[in-house]
Amino acid sequence: MRIDEQDIENIKNQVNIVDLVSKYINVTKKGNSHIALCPFHSDTNPSMHVSEEKQIYKCFSCGEGGNAFTFVQQYEQVPYPKAVTIVADFINYDMSKYQKQAATKIDEKKEKLYNLVKNASEFYNFCLVSEDGEEGKKYFDQRKIDNNIINKFKLGYAPEDSSKILMFLTRKGYSVEEIEEAGIGLTTGGVFTDRFKGRVIFPLSDLNGNIVAFSGRKITNQDIAKYVNSNETSLFKKNELLYNYYEARNEIKKNNRVYVVEGFMDVIALSKVGINNVVATMGTAISERHLKALKSLNVEIILSLDADDAGQTATFKITERLLNIKGLQVGVTKTTKDDKDLDDILNHQGKEAVIKHLNNTYSIYEFIFYYMLNRVNLNNHSDKINFVREFTNFMNLNIKDRIEREYFANLLSEKTGLEKTLISDYIDKTPKNVLKSSVVNRPNIGEKRDRYYRAEVQIIKQMLNDTKAITYYLSYLRVMYDTNNKKMALYICDAYQKGVSIEEMLKDLEQTDPEIHLGIIKILNDKSLPENFNPDVFDVVKHQKPLQMDIDDIDKKIKVAENFDQAVALNKEKQAIKSKLDKLKRQYTPKKGDLDD
Repeated sequence: MRIDEQDIENIKNQVNIVDLVSKYINVTKKGNSHIALCPFHSDTNPSMHVSEEKQIYKCFSCGEGGNAFTFVQQYEQVPYPKAVTIVADFINYDMSKYQKQAATKIDEKKEKLYNLVKNASEFYNFCLVSEDGEEGKKYFDQRKIDNNIINKFKLGYAPEDSSKILMFLTRKGYSVEEIEEAGIGLTTGGVFTDRFKGRVIFPLSDLNGNIVAFSGRKITNQDIAKYVNSNETSLFKKNELLYNYYEARNEIKKNNRVYVVEGFMDVIALSKVGINNVVATMGTAISERHLKALKSLNVEIILSLDADDAGQTATFKITERLLNIKGLQVGVTKTTKDDKDLDDILNHQGKEAVIKHLNNTYSIYEFIFYYMLNRVNLNNHSDKINFVREFTNFMNLNIKDRIEREYFANLLSEKTGLEKTLISDYIDKTPKNVLKSSVVNRPNIGEKRDRYYRAEVQIIKQMLNDTKAITYYLSYLRVMYDTNNKKMALYICDAYQKGVSIEEMLKDLEQTDPEIHLGIIKILNDKSLPENFNPDVFDVVKHQKPLQMDIDDIDKKIKVAENFDQAVALNKEKQAIKSKLDKLKRQYTPKKGDLDD
């Protein structure tokens, strides 16, 4: 679809970019500008500036920027013409002349199926309020679902008489084959059957808001499946959608949080109490498409699946997947085996109990701890020890923060009755009686991933193996930015100037400074670190590190800039320094895996 330049210009002139961006994310006024957490990277400190005067946005961290159209294009992940029409809809700009043009560009067969499913949804919704829907209405009344909720979620009822939907849709111009292709029914022995007959209907929308399928729930005690879904079609893949995702997006962004629940009724229960930033997995395993959709929201994720074994196991599987995605903030609502699902909590305990339940959360690590703990017989010594080994192994792989590691060491000791010193040995992976002669994984030495830190470690390795590196350090560099690295370099230089060997130095450090002793042992034993003297690595610390520090300082200034122009000026200064830094980096190109990630 081609949109006239004049229309594009008119829309651009009429939209207020601050209002538009605020529709998607929280925007705060600061001085003459507005700031926000950037939705295009894992931002924890507002890096995006939105200028009402210039009608542009710019993230001074990841570099994303542009006008109203490019913001929508990036955020919605849609082509430019679609972004223009979204902005036009936002300001109620008339785009009707393009609708026919756009329709010709869409796969006609697919478009017809979209319309068919939409018409079927309208039919089911109408039947619910007609005489045919008396049983369905009675069911929703029992679940305390009123007309407002019915209309909001487009709920419906499929009559027992399948000929009614067949007649309705064929009169709309659809063939029986198309109705079957849309996943609504099937023909057996020449007789058409609505697969949802006698069930209440929950329409399912894709991530773009198009109704693509249905889920039907039984309302009698018949020995049949509780839920029946549309079969997968060209429009519908169950593992590609989350219930209520499209409808909830704006609320999710405004609240900077999304609740992930299990079923339709959980979403509806929360909607009743005014919580609308909710999506449901519909009981299916979490897929890559689900993870991508959740990550793209760039908000806190709160998992609140059912408290039964199936729900908690599903939660555990989701947390395992989420752990592999960097930059996510994840919480899990606390449950006990006696807890009900959200709909039951609302109906039996009321609104306040629901809100209290949602606000009572574990961190992702705490949930995994208690999930594992609850499946251990603590009265069995062997099971207890295996649990400690399993969770400390998990900690060593996933939890790097020293305060968190201390917290879980105390928790393990409290819950198992084992001495904390024993548990700490497991956390450090190596028993204490061999620490002094082994390479250890201490979180404060050797764990950092910064290229400049790694350059410092390489320099120390060279100084330990070649006196030329020591003399070069003393005459040329004489600085380390990491505290432990600085100590190691000072000890090595001091030993060299006093004529003390590295072996003698280490023997002394074993008694006087065991932490630095262990750090040097680790570097000596790290076969991946080059041993030969290389002055280029010294340049990384001497020339590149100060420039990086200047860039980091400017980033901090940008975050507190009073207005957009000030932020732009600072960013210009930052880019000039970055250009100089990039040039220096190109002059020293390390081997793969040497300094860079």
